[in-house]
Amino acid sequence: MKRLPKWVFGALAFCLLIVAICAVLANGPDQSLELERVIVAENEPADLKMAFDKLEHWSKWHFDTNQVQSIIFTDHESIPHDQSLGKGILLKFFVAPPKKPWKKFDLYAEVIDYQPGKSIALKYKNDSKGLLHQYFDSIEWQVTLEPYQGDPERRGPNGRKITSQVRGKVWAHTKHWRPRMFSAMGNWVSRIIANQIFYPDLQKLAEFTPPDSKALNPQVFR
Repeated sequence: MKRLPKWVFGALAFCLLIVAICAVLANGPDQSLELERVIVAENEPADLKMAFDKLEHWSKWHFDTNQVQSIIFTDHESIPHDQSLGKGILLKFFVAPPKKPWKKFDLYAEVIDYQPGKSIALKYKNDSKGLLHQYFDSIEWQVTLEPYQGDPERRGPNGRKITSQVRGKVWAHTKHWRPRMFSAMGNWVSRIIANQIFYPDLQKLAEFTPPDSKALNPQVFR
């Protein structure tokens, strides 16, 4: 009987080692994920306030979102409520990825902190398909509008001084072996996972201008 080449045994041993490592990571402790991004723009923070404080504009700066509503639950059914923002308000995100109707779902989040025109923090509560709930026991994200904190003489592509920036943060904690395993592989993997569950589109928020304002191009801090 012809003997197998040595490389076959080496490849098999390597595969078994990878499986063993993945099993250890998957059965290890749950992981905390965190991601922070900052995008700068020539817009004054006041120019972004309209997009930030009015729910009717939120779909323009959240990924794959058609609409965002303030709601209340009545007899296990959600109905639109006063469309204002405030601590304790429950928000419903109508998430509908383009050209992928089978991935459509509703996401519910509670406003846990709100400073008009400055900062808002949300806590994930549930979603209509349980997509995130099965993987994470907590998800929170925060978006802050603030004055630019870099070189005061720095100018953007339109020649105006950069005076504002948008800061976004997301925190999450795993409860399922899959995100637990991947997030334990390293910080860069954890950042990729955290980015996938961060729904605010900071780039679009930085680009938003009131109807009577001239559009400006944002820049991203890495």
